[in-house]
Parts: sequence; structure tokens; C-alpha cells
Amino acid sequence: MGRILIRLFKINNRTYQIGSIYAPDRPPLRPHFFTSLRNLLSPTALTILAGDYNMVEDLSLDRSGGHPSPFHTKGILELQVLKDNLHLADPFRYKNKHERIFT
Repeated sequence: MGRILIRLFKINNRTYQIGSIYAPDRPPLRPHFFTSLRNLLSPTALTILAGDYNMVEDLSLDRSGGHPSPFHTKGILELQVLKDNLHLADPFRYKNKHERIFT
């Protein structure tokens, strides 16, 4: 089953990549998934990465109800390394630092 689709392209000699991901819903598999993804993406291309991450980055802002557990953020360290390496940011969270809005 495919979980990653990446398209690299050039416009005016600038390299871009768009990635669509479907991270594992099973928490123990997420760290390896995000580490592997880091090896597939070009560190020099401008990147847009979208999809279903199957986790939340901040339990207090991105989740409501239920019983919060470490499984909800399993893989967050590996995702943060990926974001740091590619200089990625969540535009919604950047503009709404303290909003509790989600689907």
C-alpha cells in the first residue's frame, strides 16, 4: 500500500517538490515512517508536504476529549527533525499560535 507520493519539478531553474503522505495509524510505526520520509525528500528543493499525519503535534491545542496519551504524538520527534531539515512550517499553526480549531 502506497503511503508516500512525491513529485519533483523545476520552474525557472528552481527545484520544487510536493509530497502527499499517509502516515501509519499504528503509533509504533510512525517514527520509522518519518525517518524514512526524510531520506526520500530533497533537502535543497522548496517543499510542500501535505496529507494525513495520523497524529497531533500539540495535545493541548490539536486534540479534544478522550484520554490523551503519548501514542497521539508518537513520531513527533522524527517529524520535528524532518520539518527542521526542510525548513517546513505549519501555516495554520504559524498564523493561529493558540487557536483550538480542528476537524
